[in-house]
Amino acid sequence: MACPQAWRRKRRVWRKIHIGIDEKTLEIKAVEVTASNVGDAPMLPDLLGQIDPKQEIATVTAYSGTSGHPFRSHPATCSDAFGHL
Repeated sequence: MACPQAWRRKRRVWRKIHIGIDEKTLEIKAVEVTASNVGDAPMLPDLLGQIDPKQEIATVTAYSGTSGHPFRSHPATCSDAFGHL
């Protein structure tokens, strides 16, 4: 006996949200929503592109998906890599 279409379970599709916030005011400055397999590092240029170039950025922090340890970078490193800061 076949199951009716309504009885079949649909597979969940997970999404990940990447946000850029002001550490002092907690104001959200940039947002990107991606598939669950997209890491923080590839999204950094898109997030930085949403922030006013005049806005000073003191540090950038991202989390490693495998270790769970934060990665913190100084602005000079980000500036060299992305030309935004």
